[in-house]
Amino acid sequence: MYKYSIKFSCTFDFINEWYALEAVKLHEYLREVDDPSVDMFSFDVSILERADPSVVIWLRDVAGQADIGAVIHFMHRFCSDVGLKGTWGFQYSRICSTDRVDGYGGGAILFDLNSGRIKAWNSTDGWLQNALQDQSAISTPAAFY
Repeated sequence: MYKYSIKFSCTFDFINEWYALEAVKLHEYLREVDDPSVDMFSFDVSILERADPSVVIWLRDVAGQADIGAVIHFMHRFCSDVGLKGTWGFQYSRICSTDRVDGYGGGAILFDLNSGRIKAWNSTDGWLQNALQDQSAISTPAAFY
C-alpha cells in the first residue's frame, strides 16, 4: 500500500507582535471548532524567536500530512479578520511512500492579502503536462552544468 504526503514550511513576517499573536490564537481557535471539512491539525503555527525587531510566524506541516485547503482557509480567515494588505505565498511538496510514476510533485500558491483570496496556484503536475503538450511554453537554458 502507498500513501501520499504533503509537506511545507514557510514564514510570514509582521511589523508588530499583535498580528503574530492573533495568528496563533486564531489557529488554536479553529482547531477547537468542530468543522470536519477543514483539518487545522494538519499544520502548526508558531512564533519564531528572532534577534531583529520584526515578528515572524512559522507555518509548517505536521508529519507530512498537510491539508493545503486548511492552510488556505486559515490564511483567508486571518487576512479577513485583521485586514492585511499585500501579497504572500508559499510552496509545498507532494511525495509518495513508494516509488510511483505520479509519486512526486508540488506547487506554489500566491495570496492577495487584501481579499485573502488566491491570486495564483501553480502545480508542477499541471505545468509539466501543459508544457509537454505545448513545446513553446518550455524555455531552454543557455547551458547545462
